[in-house]
Amino acid sequence: YKDMSASKFTDETKENTDFQRIEDDVDSVVFPQIGKTIVIDTGTFNIRMGVAGDTEPLHITDTVDFSTIKSQQQQPVIQGKIENWDYISAAWLKLIENELHFDTDSHAIILNEPYYVSRADREKMTEILFESITTPAFYVSPSSLYALYSTGRTSGCVLDIAYDCTRVVPIYEGYVLQLNAAKLEIGGQHMSSALANNLEKYHKVSKCNAFNIEILEDIKRRYLSVNEFGDDVQYKLPDGFLLNIEHEKCIADCCDALFHGSRLLKSLYASILKCDKSSYAEMFSNVITCGGTSMIDGMNSRIKQELSRKMESHQQPTMVHVASPKQRQLATWTGAAIFSSLSSFSRALITIKEYEECGA
Repeated sequence: YKDMSASKFTDETKENTDFQRIEDDVDSVVFPQIGKTIVIDTGTFNIRMGVAGDTEPLHITDTVDFSTIKSQQQQPVIQGKIENWDYISAAWLKLIENELHFDTDSHAIILNEPYYVSRADREKMTEILFESITTPAFYVSPSSLYALYSTGRTSGCVLDIAYDCTRVVPIYEGYVLQLNAAKLEIGGQHMSSALANNLEKYHKVSKCNAFNIEILEDIKRRYLSVNEFGDDVQYKLPDGFLLNIEHEKCIADCCDALFHGSRLLKSLYASILKCDKSSYAEMFSNVITCGGTSMIDGMNSRIKQELSRKMESHQQPTMVHVASPKQRQLATWTGAAIFSSLSSFSRALITIKEYEECGA
């Protein structure tokens, strides 16, 4: 990674707190041939694409047609890590040319990756970006760092609750504390599985022929809550069948898949305690939740409640504050768009000239 000063980031983002589209010509000064930076956020479910300085992506598309996926091994992106580079690079190129209508050889690209990618994966990404997509320059950094930047912070602990995993990533002054981070094999899909099992058990609806990923995700977005009590609801299936969903039997315990045994809270607490003691207060008071699964009703309040209770039992006097970006499902893209609009960003780019001289 090419590092940028956290203080520089803070100073510049204060000047752009309204996050309006920024007409910045710094790139054209440093690289006369380069236009607006293309911002790409590649996730398990969606690819989000737009340009630096915008408030939201110009285009969001499914990473893959999930109706054709028969097993997790067929997915091109698993736990934030790209597994099928040919598929993803072709998707990037198609979106850049057909949706953004940009020439790839005249725009830099900023991308995200999980904190645990291998050197081989980074080398593969570099090779594809310069040789297949033919960008003149690019920048890549962990998704959690961009998510933190989207809130205007440079320090905090990011809790990214994704579809197929959860990542706990402490960040101090813009530096990812990778040795203190943790990845849990729990996420939104475990809640979806619990929901499907409950619907089959209590409503005799077959998971095989009635539910796919999109339907389960829609039910989760609309009705799932970490609260113990709630109202029964009705959901209309694509075939017109009206499904009565009982809160107590089908919804209430779905979140237990995430909170069972407090694995999530234990990992969050342990990751922060691995940091230097002088940063405890800053970390506990800046817990940032992001990812689609974090949008479930009551999620932040439950995390704060359980984390505060855990701290009290360990006699930790620090106050807990849990916050989220306004559009937490877009946090990674938004943070990257803000970061790449700063005047100092062009100096952090990896250029084609460097690649030709040093290789991947």
